[in-house]
Amino acid sequence: MLKIETETRRFVLKEGSERLFDQIVKEILGFEEMVKDQEGGAKQEGYKGFLYIKCAHCGKEKGFYTKDRLRYHKCECEEKTELNDLKTLYVNCECGGRFKYLTNKQEEQFDITCIKCGQPVAVEWNQKKGIYETIQ
Repeated sequence: MLKIETETRRFVLKEGSERLFDQIVKEILGFEEMVKDQEGGAKQEGYKGFLYIKCAHCGKEKGFYTKDRLRYHKCECEEKTELNDLKTLYVNCECGGRFKYLTNKQEEQFDITCIKCGQPVAVEWNQKKGIYETIQ
């Protein structure tokens, strides 16, 4: 059963709710980390959406969007970085830009460029929440 409520409206769906839930999450978040396959119920591998990846070979960092599920990222250095256990990264810039990425970075703190204004935004690992978030 799928229930969606606001202060003034309510929606309830009993049949097909799992399939619709996956579609809604995909649409709202812009990506999916691991979503059940609609046919077999098996987990799909790979990541899609906004990714911020650091090459394991040369160290070059790249932020990008992909509609396709990726299991690895091929860098400009021609080497592949496997994508495993990506962490959520929230960027909240002073210009008002708010973005959500998945990243393979391991540093406690780093700067990421805002895609709206181009300014650096400092983020840090929040151990309690298990995410990277903007330093306030």
